[in-house]
Amino acid sequence: MFTKRQHSENDSYEFQPSNSKKSKIETQKNPVSQMHEMYPGITIDYKNEGTPQQPKFLAFTTVKGKHFDCYGASKQKAKQNLAIKILYTNNSMNNSPANIGYSDIRPNLVKKNGYEQSQKQDYSFSDEREISQKMVNQKEFFMDRQAVDEDKVRCHPAMMLTETFPKLVINYVEGLGKGDHQFKAAAEINGNMFYGEGRSKKIAKINLAKSVFSCLYNIRVYNEENSLKPPKKDLIKNDETNLEKMFPLAQLKNLLGGNLKFEIVKQEPLPGSNEPVFHATLVVEGVAYEAIGKSKSLAKLRTAKKVLEIMKPKRCDTSGKIDTSRHPNTVFNELYQGVNFVESEAKGVNDNLEFHYETTIEGKVFKEKASSKKKAKLRLILKVFQELNGIPPVDWTSIDSSDTGHDKETGLLQAHQPIVLLTKLNPHIRFTMTEDIIDGAKKYKAIAFVGEQEFVGEGVSKKAAKTAAARITLKILFGIEPENYKEPGEFADDEPKNEISAEFSDSIADAVQNRFAALLQDENQSKVIAAFVLCIYEGEDVAPKLKVISIGTGTKCISGEQIGQKGETLNDCHGEIIACRGFRQFLYDELVKSLQKKTDVIFKSKGNGKFVLKPNIKVYLYINTAPCGDGRVFSLHVQQGAKNKTAGMLRTKIENGQGTIPVPEKSIQTSDGILEGERLRTMSCSDKILKWNVLGVQGALLSLFIEPIYLHGIVVGLHYNYDTLKRALIKRIAKMDSFSQPYQLNLPSLGHPSKIDAVRDTSKSTSNSFNWYYGQNTVEAVNSITGQTVIQTPSRLCKLAFFDKLRLVISLSSNRFAFQTYHDAKMLAKEYQSTKEYFFKALSESLCGKWIGKPYEHDMFGY
Repeated sequence: MFTKRQHSENDSYEFQPSNSKKSKIETQKNPVSQMHEMYPGITIDYKNEGTPQQPKFLAFTTVKGKHFDCYGASKQKAKQNLAIKILYTNNSMNNSPANIGYSDIRPNLVKKNGYEQSQKQDYSFSDEREISQKMVNQKEFFMDRQAVDEDKVRCHPAMMLTETFPKLVINYVEGLGKGDHQFKAAAEINGNMFYGEGRSKKIAKINLAKSVFSCLYNIRVYNEENSLKPPKKDLIKNDETNLEKMFPLAQLKNLLGGNLKFEIVKQEPLPGSNEPVFHATLVVEGVAYEAIGKSKSLAKLRTAKKVLEIMKPKRCDTSGKIDTSRHPNTVFNELYQGVNFVESEAKGVNDNLEFHYETTIEGKVFKEKASSKKKAKLRLILKVFQELNGIPPVDWTSIDSSDTGHDKETGLLQAHQPIVLLTKLNPHIRFTMTEDIIDGAKKYKAIAFVGEQEFVGEGVSKKAAKTAAARITLKILFGIEPENYKEPGEFADDEPKNEISAEFSDSIADAVQNRFAALLQDENQSKVIAAFVLCIYEGEDVAPKLKVISIGTGTKCISGEQIGQKGETLNDCHGEIIACRGFRQFLYDELVKSLQKKTDVIFKSKGNGKFVLKPNIKVYLYINTAPCGDGRVFSLHVQQGAKNKTAGMLRTKIENGQGTIPVPEKSIQTSDGILEGERLRTMSCSDKILKWNVLGVQGALLSLFIEPIYLHGIVVGLHYNYDTLKRALIKRIAKMDSFSQPYQLNLPSLGHPSKIDAVRDTSKSTSNSFNWYYGQNTVEAVNSITGQTVIQTPSRLCKLAFFDKLRLVISLSSNRFAFQTYHDAKMLAKEYQSTKEYFFKALSESLCGKWIGKPYEHDMFGY
């Protein structure tokens, strides 16, 4: 049996089990220390079941074959709770102190006036210190205590503290406590002081509440996750719920067309109740309407409901009482307060991202969607006004019509905004803005100046006024409606896709991968693999023969201090560019064979000293991933690319790194600037392939002897997106509508192999670039940073090697060309150079940016 003895100031309790073995629990001693003293060698395990924002730890162990576990906001707190549980369970033998007339927390007792009264004590509950384990006589200390809901206390102790002790005064002191305990809350209940500490006043109050309820109600376990969250208000399960759903105040305000002036008076509580009573009065058309409620808002709601019940049958069209010159969002927030919107995202047409908005008003569900959250919400509000108030969207003068219409199913919508389009057509356009107050509302006026002409637009915002002025200018000067405008040569949005079949794409990919594996058996660090493949058609019923001509790998460019002026270094070692240079070496070899009158070649003579590719031979480019630049940056989200200001812009590769950045507005590279530390800029692969689709893959030197060779198709592995690649590789120069023969705008087919590893490679790429082309027995390794081979010799693909091949071709040809430098030889291809300048000009006019070339001295080498 347990025995109870007299209590001294430093009291402890001694429990005597029936087997006469004593086990002493010292209530003022740390419970964890007592647990380790009583059970030497005990091990505690922990499990984190919370989040970084709301930690929750489970401490558990086994004592004498029995499992114990407890939760806490930290490992230390969980361990303390576990220690207390073990001590009282294993030592009390199912007779806890509470069962024999004691509480777990008890202050010292002194005799006063013949009764046992509690001496004034301090109680504190914080994140790092448990409440002291003093015992208290429940009969005296808990006298006249109010009953509480223990579940609510465990979830929301602070809220229940206020409800249980409504007149409780809490004092806060800042800067006290240890660690992050910067606030201390103190309150006095029944002559006893209670404390709580925390890093904020809110947490300090929660710990104070835990201290009170732990002492007065023996509630020791709390829901740590919910204690910091505000409690959810219970739904009123009577007519109040219907009142809130119907928004009577908003309806009444709309019906009367003005502010509602309620007179609210607080009255005495009803008999048998301690809850306050509020009396609300509203006078409408000389008639007073009254109602009561336990809060001011409820009294107003009930009064509004009474007014509506009488006046709603006489309700007429109120559209005239709403100021449609104001923005609908502002009017909506005034009339329908507290409305909740549900937002969601989904993929729409062409995988474009759509935003959905939904809400419920007066029992009706309203839904709308748009290409942006702002438009979706605006359209939803306009729909509410149209159905509930009879106001069509066109009546709102403060919004642009483009915000209310349906979105175009195109990625080029941003480019057709009035201001953007006008700036494209006339880069010298300028605007001035003025502000004025008309009928109490702020208005803006924008004036667009085109030469000596002025075009005025007005709106409720600067953007709206500027857009209106741009729209008027486009209509009067250019006869253009922005929504229906198409660029010259622009492709229709609904045109069929020009895609290579997956089966043929697989054939090309397999041919390249097999050839690559045979050439570089041990190479597995190449992230980008590109190749030029010839497709040779020998008959209608015969499958075409695929012949891999060149292969290139690499992801880096030369360092600025390594760039040379003798043509002996490779500036760009990206896989696509290396494969193209290997293909050009193959073309030189074929051209030499043709001049030597050999038959097994890919060219046929035109009779004017030039050669052309045989019609049964088509050229394909294979890349195992999307080309760097515009073709890759926006390959994951087409809609994001359409709206991004940098979409479609020319981009340059990063020196000594990977990735690309948009070209600066004004940038001319100079040799001395690069040597002094300026970043060396090299155009991206997407931009260079775009250039090939105008000038051909043969380059300037070979164009002296052969007609342009265009890509028939491009097969891309990872990050393939048809719309993005078509914009990056073709559409950006769709404005070019006239060419000098034999040049043209090439429209290659695009394809994607079905067998591709879609796992993103996060390994570090090698600095080496490998190249091979048809007729070579070895693979050459080039250090991308130095631009030379790994044995520090000029690469077989450098400009100097091309210059040597050109001199060999000229020696075999009947055409004679006079030049001294590499630059002079390139300038001899006049049609090529004029078309290139036209290409650069078209890019600039299309706002894609300015093409950045290498310094002039870079091509001034010769013999």
